[in-house]
Parts: sequence; structure tokens; C-alpha cells
Amino acid sequence: MQAAAAFPASGPLADPFVQAGLNLKPKEAMRRHPNDDNQKQFEQKQYTELIEDHLVVGLRSDYAALPPDDMRKVAFFSVNASSRHFLFTPPFPGCELDADEFGVLAARYYGVPCPACAPHVGKIIRAKGSDANGKELDPYGKALVNANVGEGLWTQRHNALLLAISSELDFINNVHKTDAYSVFEGKFGDGSEGARVQAEAFFAADGKRRQGCVPDIYLEPHEVVGIRIVDKKTLYELKQINLRPEYFQVNAWKDPSHAVHVRAGQLHDEYCRKLHDADRAAGTPCPHRFTASGSCARSDNDLDHNVGGGERHLIDNFGHVRALVFGHFGEFNDGLLKLADDISKSVAHQHHRMLGFKSEEAGLSRAKAGVMRRLSMVALRATARQVLRGLAIVGPPCIHQHNAREAARRAHLDAFGADRGAPWRNPTNGGG
Repeated sequence: MQAAAAFPASGPLADPFVQAGLNLKPKEAMRRHPNDDNQKQFEQKQYTELIEDHLVVGLRSDYAALPPDDMRKVAFFSVNASSRHFLFTPPFPGCELDADEFGVLAARYYGVPCPACAPHVGKIIRAKGSDANGKELDPYGKALVNANVGEGLWTQRHNALLLAISSELDFINNVHKTDAYSVFEGKFGDGSEGARVQAEAFFAADGKRRQGCVPDIYLEPHEVVGIRIVDKKTLYELKQINLRPEYFQVNAWKDPSHAVHVRAGQLHDEYCRKLHDADRAAGTPCPHRFTASGSCARSDNDLDHNVGGGERHLIDNFGHVRALVFGHFGEFNDGLLKLADDISKSVAHQHHRMLGFKSEEAGLSRAKAGVMRRLSMVALRATARQVLRGLAIVGPPCIHQHNAREAARRAHLDAFGADRGAPWRNPTNGGG
């Protein structure tokens, strides 16, 4: 056992043979219930955990020594519980993967080149108006996933998980709205009709401005305490991230899943700024200049920004916008993991007997496994499909036309075609 842990210098595994076991925890500290009295089992479990802990320390040290841009290092320190469900989840309804999707996810999880991109590496990405246009495809598909290459690929990925979350909220009878346009309607500026007209003109000038002021999920507390997952009206904003620079920062490995946590930390302030811009357009005075994009400058002087009706409505009625972020490796931020945990508790409270348990406490682990499996698989599958769909714009146009004809000819024979087969069904359609 000492050799398996590389002969540690401290802890129970460092004790000489004659003192083996003297520094382990007593059975009283390890037992799970009053009648659990198997001391030998407790000792073996502790030794196994100690060996694994030492191996993990060594493994982390090895990966930490790799360069910051080594994709193996980036993957190792980015993945979390939601990233690995594809490894052990059977093809339950809503959890299916085809061979190409599985290949993309497996390669990404281990930080190795993408097999779907391999035949196209070095070919030119053709997406006019995109940051990726004219770039060569790299082995990991970084240029492809980071650029908005059209066809709504980012939107499809985002909406897949949003619909899955909405389905879980419906199942636990929590009243909510997705894309809740009405939350801030009529609240901008001083709330007058004139302010409303000015705000509408501001949004009409750029469609992205309105989208920045529309929460992805508006959730109300349920009347029954055991069913509700929030105690007051709550806003959630769902964000996806690709291979952002935060993944490759020198010290990113010190903070597990660093990139999604950084993005989540930016979201509330970002939301307040967008509401402030709409308030200012609706007539709220502010002592700061406008930037070229029409936003309110943040560093031109030290004066406070005035708070308008939209921003005040957020602060007074909702407090903090809760960030839900999932990343390139399928990892969830703490807020999304907490939401899954809260939904699981409500599922266990309402449906523990349907799950085969007599009590809410007994059914909690089963409920959490189901919720995490469904949400994780939807996020993972959506990230894989983003790459697979994006490959349609890599290489000469004639090749794409030929591939499209071949795909159409074989579609009726393909169990995983666009009009049939499990991977293309609604990703929110249940799953035990």
C-alpha cells in the first residue's frame, strides 16, 4: 500500500509496519448507522481513500507542470461532475449520443485532438462576416467553436439546455417563464409613456440591446415550502462559453472550472449595465459620456451612475441575477449545480415513492442522479453538435454540396438522421 501511494512522507501510510492502523479513524467516526460495526471494512476503506488521495495529488502536480495552453491541462482542471456523465449514462430518453457526438465529447474530456475535426485540419473555414472566416481549422476546433459562424449554432446550444431546465421546473410544478420579456416592460426611465417610447426606440436600433435585458428564466416561489426552490421572485440568466482566454490563464489551474466561475462572476454587473443603458436612453440623466457603441462609459470620471427605473426594479424586486453558466467541456458553474441540487430536493419531496423509496431523504440521491444526468447530457450533446454542425463550413464549397447530396440520399436509411432517431428528438422529453 505504501508503494501504491509512492511512499508518502506523512499520514497513516507513512507509519512503520509495526504501527500500521494505529493512526486511522476509529469505527465510531466511520460508521454510517449504529449497527455498522465492520472494523476491517473501515480500515480498508480508509487505506484505499489515502492511496487515492496521494495519487490525485501526484496527478494534479503532473498536469500543473504542463504549459498553460496544453489542452490536456486545460481539460483536466476544467471538467467537473457534469462533464463526465457521457461516460456512464445509458441511452435513456433524452440522453442518447451517436458515435460522432461521443467521439467529440471523449476527446474533449481528455484534452486530445477532436476526431471529427481531424479530416478537416488545415482546411479553410468559410464564414463571411465571422471572426473565423479565412482561418485554418485547428486539431481542437478552437477557431470554429469560438466564432459566431451563423446558422444559429450558439443559439441552438443555449436553448437546448434552457429547455431542459424549463422541463425540470415544469416537472416540479414551479411556475416560471423563459425569455421573460415582460419583467422590465414599462419600467425604464421614470416609467412614463414617453420613457417607454424612448426605450423602444433604443431597442429597435439594435436587437441585441433588448435581448440583453430579457432574463432567460423568471421563477416564482411555490406556495408549498417543500416544493419551492426559491423563496422570492428570482431571475436566472443562462450563459454558454467556448474556449475563452480564461481557460488558458497561467494560474487558471488553481481554481477548478475557473472559466465558468469567472463568467458567472461578471454576469450580474453586466446585466445592471445593460439596464442602465436602457434607462439612460429612456431619459434617466447620467454624468458620464456615451461610448461609440451607445453604452454608458465607466471610467471617464469618478461620479456615480444614476439608477433608473429598470435597474431599480431589478434591485428592489429581485436583488441579484443568478448566473447559470456551462462551458466548453460541459462543466457547470456553482449556480447551475446548485439549481440542479434544489430541483432534486423538490423531486424527492414530491416523487420519492414513484422513485421506489419510502422517504424523501432516501429518494434524494436517486432524484439528484436523474436531474444531473438529464441536464448534463443535454449540455454535452449540444456542445458536440455545435462542432459537428459547424464543420459544414470547412473546406471547399463543392465538397459541402457533395456531402449534402450524399446525406440526403442516405437519410431514410440512417437511424440517426435529422428526421428520425433518438439524438434528434426533443432533448426535454423526460428520462428516468
